Amino acid sequence: MKRLILITLVTLTTICLGHHIFAQGVVCVSNLGHAWTQPGIDAIQGLFRGGTPYGSDTAYFTTGAGNFSVDAITLEFFFDPFITSPSAPQWVSIQLFQQTGGENVLLGTFGNPVVDPTPTPWPESANPRDYTTYYDFSSLEPINVNPFSQYSVVVSMPANSPVDAALLLTISSYTSPVGWTMSPTTSGDPTSAGLYLVMAVEATSVPEPDSIVILVSGFIIVSGCHRRFSMLGA
Repeated sequence: MKRLILITLVTLTTICLGHHIFAQGVVCVSNLGHAWTQPGIDAIQGLFRGGTPYGSDTAYFTTGAGNFSVDAITLEFFFDPFITSPSAPQWVSIQLFQQTGGENVLLGTFGNPVVDPTPTPWPESANPRDYTTYYDFSSLEPINVNPFSQYSVVVSMPANSPVDAALLLTISSYTSPVGWTMSPTTSGDPTSAGLYLVMAVEATSVPEPDSIVILVSGFIIVSGCHRRFSMLGA
């Protein structure tokens, strides 16, 4: 009986710890791959160095229940041999802000872009001249977001960039397995009014402080029971 109780406690604690400690990031909100219903590629937004003639793009999302740590931002870039360069993602600046009390508070930045292997609706294999590619940008520092709060992702090209970039925007449809929502993107380009930056946000669930206390308590209980049973069996 002692052995059964001990095994049960250890198993339950291990399951709880495994759920929290080894939690993996999930795509919390995304409109990647959304079917464009008009002719041609989705709306192409020029992202010019130094913001000339158009400034940055600001995409918005609102979280649902639970606390998360943001891991990565994915954007869709347009390339052609005459206007945009494959090196453009290396120069893009991406910042995450929280809107609090009418002010935008910088939470962190993203960089180290790598090609996301997910095929876009307009892959290079189909048209080597005009194509799009997804790029993943990792958070450069820990970035935690709160439940039911609004955030903004600001994407720009620094003035010292040797190249311009071109991003994809689309209409409003998006998906979210955790109840997050997207809002229209603010852009300096008037032709992009009402559209949404093609974007995905990947994040990892962060346990509540109470959950951590419960897990620690579970360890204490397991350790105490183990010592008690050892003494009884001595």
